Amino acid sequence: MKYESIKSIVLTILVINSMVLTYGIWTYQPDYSRTISSEETFESSIGVTKDVNTLIQPLKILYHQPEWTKGTVEAKEINRIMREITAWPLSYLYQENKEDKEDGSQHERIEIIFPDIVPSTTYGNVLGFREGISPPIFNFDRIEVELDTSILYFITPSGTNYKTEVDGDAVEELKEILDSQNEQYVLYEKHTIKESVIYMPTDTTDLVIDYYTREEMGPEEFKNALFTDPDIVDLERSNNLDDYHDSTSFMRWHTSFKWMRFVNVLEKRRWLSDSHLSKLLEGSISYVNRHEGWTDDYRYFQWNFTKSKISFRLFHKDYPVFTQKESDDIDLAAIELAWGSIENLREYSRPYFKLGDPLEEKGDVIEDAITALDSIEAMLGDDELLQDVIIGYALKEYNGRNLIFNPEWYYRVNNRWKQLNEDELGGKPNRLE
Repeated sequence: MKYESIKSIVLTILVINSMVLTYGIWTYQPDYSRTISSEETFESSIGVTKDVNTLIQPLKILYHQPEWTKGTVEAKEINRIMREITAWPLSYLYQENKEDKEDGSQHERIEIIFPDIVPSTTYGNVLGFREGISPPIFNFDRIEVELDTSILYFITPSGTNYKTEVDGDAVEELKEILDSQNEQYVLYEKHTIKESVIYMPTDTTDLVIDYYTREEMGPEEFKNALFTDPDIVDLERSNNLDDYHDSTSFMRWHTSFKWMRFVNVLEKRRWLSDSHLSKLLEGSISYVNRHEGWTDDYRYFQWNFTKSKISFRLFHKDYPVFTQKESDDIDLAAIELAWGSIENLREYSRPYFKLGDPLEEKGDVIEDAITALDSIEAMLGDDELLQDVIIGYALKEYNGRNLIFNPEWYYRVNNRWKQLNEDELGGKPNRLE
């Protein structure tokens, strides 16, 4: 082969390679969704990691006898009971319609009430199903155990329940634990409002107003934890707002509220149904765990399917904490994660402070249950369904740097929690004066 022919072939190959490389550069699009993907790995830590068993806990447990009902919200006691139940080897679950379930009011039973629906596939890892048995896919908000029949029920809001028989000796051991702690439980009274049955504590005298210092976390910790490449993040400042951003995401730092929001601008708001809850809840826990983002006592509290948002609420002395927000978007007592798809996070928001040292406590007089319930019933509209009434703490700022936890009544209507305020109770003295 002649030299000129060889040179032509080599030049042709080089030209083709150059064209391929140029095309690759023009058409390359990086996978920007990885900036806040549920599988991203972070190089900074904020707090600690937590497991499903710690983050998904019952809100309260009620112990029913035909003559009375007692209950507790104390995590220590709830955990003791749940350790017994999660050790039971559960067998197959059988489906049962709500209408077919026998009236449980005549049974000795315990009622384990969660703050919102929990996926069976997520909590199935906590429960002790026998080897080779997987629970069917459903979402439940209560577990009932009939102590005199040894039947365990998963109660779902849809009206389809699931049940299984458990070992009678194990149930007897649980009953002995319940009876041994009986005197420490609070007496609850049953109330019927429209179609709702509400159990409320009859004694609220042990509640106090608590004062705490506040410890702030810095923006650099979150910037290093959440952005893919913190070195290329730009900062823009305006009144009480610091905006950190790159080409695909931004973090807004509210210096007045001590609250931050991290957003993937490429993910749109989408509606994800209850059937996706298991993956979204597990993805939310995993996302926060990867930058060790759990501070204080946060627990799974609410699933908002219209916003595809998971909320983990702060608890104080085993009661949920709520804030009087300047807007519906800002919640200073919740870590919230909204998803654009099953795999990719759209928004992550939270306060950037944690509790410091306790300062003092003051005695408090919260309204009795009857007064609170009468006020709530008087306000309910025809289309409003009362789902629960609980005691919680209102979180407020004090002296610009400290925190106050003030006990109040809260009620859930149409899946939204509201505070029973002074005007609705007809006015009450300012207990912070």
